[in-house]
Amino acid sequence: MLNNKEQSNNQDQDIVVHGVANGYSEMEDILVEDTPQTAIMLRPHMSEHGIGATLIRYRKGKNGNRKDVTPIKFNTLHEGDSIKMRLSHEATAILIKNLNQCCEMYEQRGYRPGNHRYVSVDRDALIINDANKAAVIEKLLDAGVATDFLKKLSEENGELAAQFADAEIQSHRRKSLAQFQEMLDNDTLAEPDWQKFFTGNQWIFGYGLRYQFVSIDQSQPHYGGGRIDGKGDEKGDFLGHSVADIKYTCLVEIKKPSTLLLSESQYRNGVYAVSRELAGAVAQMQVNSTTWETEGSRMDGNRDKLDGCGIYTVCPKGIVVIGNTQELVGSGDKIKSFELFRQNLRSPEVITFDELFERAKFIVDDSERQ
Repeated sequence: MLNNKEQSNNQDQDIVVHGVANGYSEMEDILVEDTPQTAIMLRPHMSEHGIGATLIRYRKGKNGNRKDVTPIKFNTLHEGDSIKMRLSHEATAILIKNLNQCCEMYEQRGYRPGNHRYVSVDRDALIINDANKAAVIEKLLDAGVATDFLKKLSEENGELAAQFADAEIQSHRRKSLAQFQEMLDNDTLAEPDWQKFFTGNQWIFGYGLRYQFVSIDQSQPHYGGGRIDGKGDEKGDFLGHSVADIKYTCLVEIKKPSTLLLSESQYRNGVYAVSRELAGAVAQMQVNSTTWETEGSRMDGNRDKLDGCGIYTVCPKGIVVIGNTQELVGSGDKIKSFELFRQNLRSPEVITFDELFERAKFIVDDSERQ
C-alpha cells in the first residue's frame, strides 16, 4: 500500500522535493514495483552536482505493512558474496521514466534549496482543449509556478498575460472584500486592526477626493513637530495623495464601525446632535490638517520628499472613516441630522464603514463587468 509520501506510476505525477541538508534535497518516494510480499521504491535526491537515487526493497509483513529501512552492511559480506535485486520489465520502465523526468526537471530548473513542487508532464500526451484548459492552468498555479508561467506567457502573448495579471488582482480584491465583510461583523476589533487592514488594501480608497484617485504615502504619519516618518506632536492614521499630473495631500483618520455617529437622545425635537466621538474625530482632523499645512509639509525633509514626487499641500482634505449607517435605520430624524451635518462640512469628508465597503464592492464588481 502507498503511504502519503509515495506516488503511483499509472500517470505523470508532480515531483515533490524536500530540503534535507545544506546543498542536499530528497524527492518523495516513487513506487517502482509492488507484490504481495515485497515493494521496491525509488528515492531520488539532488544537489548542486546533479541527480542521484537510492533503490529500496522492502519485505512486507503479514498485514502488508513495511518496516523502516534497515540497510545491509556490505562490509559484512564474505568474499565472493553478492546481492542481486531483479526488476521486471514494467518496473525497469517505471524506473527509467521517473529518473528521466527528474533529470529533465534538473536541467530546466537546476538545484534549488528548500521545499518545492514541480509539475511533471508528458509533452506528447498533453493536449490542451476547451474541456481541460481551466484544469491545466489551475494545476500550474497550484504547483507554485505562477511567476514562470506568466513570464513565459508575456513573452508569447503580452495582452493575454495582462489579462491573467488583472484576474489575479481581482481575485485578491474579492478575498479582501470577503475579509472586510467578516471584520464588519466582528465587534471585538480595535482601530489598529482596521488600520492594518487598510494598509494592506489601499485600493479600497481608490475613489475619494471628488473622483480622483487616492494612494497612501505614509502610515501613522506625524503632522507637526517632526518628519512624517519620525516623531511628531500630532499623529494620524494615513497621509495620502490624489493622483493626477498635480497631486495634493489628503489626511485619513480611521475609527471603528461600532463608533456612534449620533447621540442616543434627541438634542431638540426632531434633532440629534453628533456623538462625542464623531465631533472629536472631526475636530482632530481639522487640527491635524492645519498643522500639516502650516508645519509638517513645510519642513525641509518633508517638502523635499513630497515636492520631488510632485505632491503638494494646499488646504489638505481630510477623510474620517467612522461608524455604520445601520445605526440610523428606522429613524428619519437621525438620517436627516447625520446627513445635514456632514453635507455642510467643508472638511473633513465623513464616510461610514458600510459606505466604504459598498465603494470597495463597486470597484470589484465594476472591474468584473468590464
